[in-house]
Amino acid sequence: MAYEQVRTIVHDLARKHLAASEACRGQVGIAEPTSRVRLLLDHFEAFEVDVYSKLELDHESIPNEILEAWIQYVPMEPVDAALRELENAEPDNKPRQLLEFHETVTQMLETISAQVSSEKISEFFQSLTELEQSFSRQCAVAQSREDEI
Repeated sequence: MAYEQVRTIVHDLARKHLAASEACRGQVGIAEPTSRVRLLLDHFEAFEVDVYSKLELDHESIPNEILEAWIQYVPMEPVDAALRELENAEPDNKPRQLLEFHETVTQMLETISAQVSSEKISEFFQSLTELEQSFSRQCAVAQSREDEI
């Protein structure tokens, strides 16, 4: 199995959140979402940019001993598949696909956290897991409110 540095994993996740933001923005030539879904996607796009910033820019505050650690198994393939599903989703299905993307990222982070022996590194991945879970809750609440409108 290939090893990856925590720094690389964080950078890759940041880039995937930026790609998720772009997927929420939509593409030219596909059906336009309803106005309610558009508002929801605009909100999610802003959140994805915020997560990107937290991961990419705030890593300066992460100790080097964590960033330079090596992780043996990083199950990134399901995350990549979930991102492709989001990018290819019809506009009205994007909120649901975005939630699935975050759930997949959460599962990956939980897997990494459980496999590392260092308590500091495990806690770091647990904090990232909590960030993803927080967004999943926000996403679910926003979608349920959108359904009620």
